[in-house]
Amino acid sequence: MKNYLKLLGIILVSGMFFASCTDDFNEKDAMEALQLVTLQVAIHDASNSDAALDGVTVKAVIDTSAVTATTNANGIAVFEDLKIGGNVNIYASKEGYTTVFTSVNTTPNDYRQTVVGSNIYLYSTTGDNVVTVKGQLTIETDMTNRQREYVSGTEVLAYNGSLGATDRFFVGTTDATGNYSIVVPIDDNGGNSVYVYFPTLEKSRTVGRNISNIYSIETKTAYYYPSNYAETAIDRVPSTLISIAAPPASGSGFQIGLKAVRSALSAAVDNEFTNEAIINGGSGYDGTENFVFAADPDGNKAELNVTVSGDVITSMNFIDNGATYSSMPAIESSPINGSGAVFDFRFRYRYKLYIANSGSGYLSYPVIGADYTTTLNNTTKLRKEYDPDINTGAVLGTNLFSNAFITGGAIKVTDETNGDTLFTTGYLYSMPVFTYGNEDRQQAEWYANLAAVGYTDSVLYDNFSNNTQGDGYDFENPPAVTVTALAGYGSGAVVKSEVNANGAVTDLIVMVKGSGYTQDINDYDGDGNFNEEEDAEMYGFSTWSTGYGRHDNVKPGMTYVGNVFYGTGMVKNE
Repeated sequence: MKNYLKLLGIILVSGMFFASCTDDFNEKDAMEALQLVTLQVAIHDASNSDAALDGVTVKAVIDTSAVTATTNANGIAVFEDLKIGGNVNIYASKEGYTTVFTSVNTTPNDYRQTVVGSNIYLYSTTGDNVVTVKGQLTIETDMTNRQREYVSGTEVLAYNGSLGATDRFFVGTTDATGNYSIVVPIDDNGGNSVYVYFPTLEKSRTVGRNISNIYSIETKTAYYYPSNYAETAIDRVPSTLISIAAPPASGSGFQIGLKAVRSALSAAVDNEFTNEAIINGGSGYDGTENFVFAADPDGNKAELNVTVSGDVITSMNFIDNGATYSSMPAIESSPINGSGAVFDFRFRYRYKLYIANSGSGYLSYPVIGADYTTTLNNTTKLRKEYDPDINTGAVLGTNLFSNAFITGGAIKVTDETNGDTLFTTGYLYSMPVFTYGNEDRQQAEWYANLAAVGYTDSVLYDNFSNNTQGDGYDFENPPAVTVTALAGYGSGAVVKSEVNANGAVTDLIVMVKGSGYTQDINDYDGDGNFNEEEDAEMYGFSTWSTGYGRHDNVKPGMTYVGNVFYGTGMVKNE
């Protein structure tokens, strides 16, 4: 209706007011916003010397509400208590007469004026000087079917600029099949041109979508203009939607065990920075005795041999004596002479990593992370770090699963020479703490190409591609493939999948071709063309322009046909 109001602002002659005043609006004040007026609508029979016409149904659309009144013997319909300002849309109709649409402004000439009015002229539909304009409105709101939709329940306005009367918009409403018919009066002079106006529509628009080869059907709000517009592009979407089942749930239960490896102090103690190892050289030492460490589990004792300069310890080295330790031993005895020496012994550990629990349900190795201690910037200072994936061997010195394989969903060692030991680590500054993640399992995404559907036989062929092959599938038990027919096109196809030893879906094979499939569900006109979007078109008019079609040189008693196809629409906010 907003479109009609714009037209009215250009074409309609202002309605006559029954009450008139000469005062200007300079006396209005804040009370105007609260003032109410009465609207009186006078209906005249333009086919009978403009006589008053009683029994006319007059509908006033006030804001969003409709109020109906009937003209009395004087042809008057009254609407009371209307707010001042703005336009009231008026429809006037009576059996055997044209239905007229107009708009009345309720702003009076003076703030003291309490009544405004308008004259409306109806014409007999059975007179000699009338023509009939008719036609059909069609539209494409569902691209997935194979026929146009009808535009029903929509007002169409006809206008004859040759009429001398004020009101020249005549109304028709489309029926269930989109047909409209409007009787329009013409004058006796000939050369009349009748304009037929069509509104802009806002409709739900259904179409198949192809987003990164993921097919779906979506419905969005779209604008449909009765003229040229930037129609929204329409994808090509085959009717075959391929869905592959997700891979099995990730395995669980795998655990790594750690067992410290006994090492000689000369190899296990971090003495890369010898000067840093002596914190305080003490005093009173004569260098005749060594520091002796506590015994290892076999009773062997390592010693610390020191070099004394003056009476201060200046250097040192370890004498293993065959002793090996799993942690730094304490000094059991010190030289008789001297005191105050302080050392920094940084024991480095080695561990056997073994499978404490083989777990179950694994198709590939889980991701293992580790908290560990390392040196900071090549100094004796230490820092904590976390490696989210130690499978690469960056921390432990080798690939975690280099001596492992998966069988029956469990992780086992390949070489059982050392039992369940995976490998022995290099030297570490502390016992690592492991975290366990899931296997990296990804669902496969495959789709049917347009050529997967035979254009002439409408069956399914082996012509598929993938966005991802996925992983984590069991090659002995390939996942199920579901074939869904989009928009109801096709049925009966059966497809199976193939999986390689790495757990990826590598191929899809059609076992049963099915029937009734289509290469493009959006091919609404069934012509097989790639470019489906269509602009609006008008047919049967002498000429047409934005929003209207025109019949020129109309003759009394004749019927003129003008059709509108609204096209495929422009999606709102896209």
